[in-house]
Amino acid sequence: MASDRSVVMRSQRCNFELEKRRPVQFSAFFGISSLSTAIFGIVFGVLFYVMASISFTRSLLLKYPEFFTFGLFSRKGPKREDLVNMKFCVTLTGKGWEKKIEDPEQQHTDPPTVSKTVTVVGPDPGYFGTATIVSQCALTVLQEKDKLPKSGGVFPPGAAFVKTTLRSRLEDNGISFKVKE
Repeated sequence: MASDRSVVMRSQRCNFELEKRRPVQFSAFFGISSLSTAIFGIVFGVLFYVMASISFTRSLLLKYPEFFTFGLFSRKGPKREDLVNMKFCVTLTGKGWEKKIEDPEQQHTDPPTVSKTVTVVGPDPGYFGTATIVSQCALTVLQEKDKLPKSGGVFPPGAAFVKTTLRSRLEDNGISFKVKE
């Protein structure tokens, strides 16, 4: 989550400089279902940090991960059936204006009037989801060179893939994008 803002801002800057597209404002938040879950996570994190900082308790963590994580982690790794049933879900909420101002240097004077929510759902992000996304990005770079930025070089993903079919490629491979207005 820490790099999300940086990646979005660099993508927006490139799209503004190359395409004169108005940049968006972006903030990332992490949702937790309840206060008790948040408190448990904080306590667990602090205890884990303290134990990982001391060599003796660190060796215990490495030797018995199942015990210290209540079965969440193991030396064997996840079972395939667990990975197949696991999903990720990212919800993006945006507010904006119905009327577009053509000059990206100008600002709206009235408050936003339109709200949209995009939900991205896909397979386990640690194994299947990441492999799907990376392979589809690679295929897009190889097969759609004409749609990538002409100057070449290093670009953030939002600027590199903006004119490509990456979204439909991802949808064809089990990652869905649902827009709710």
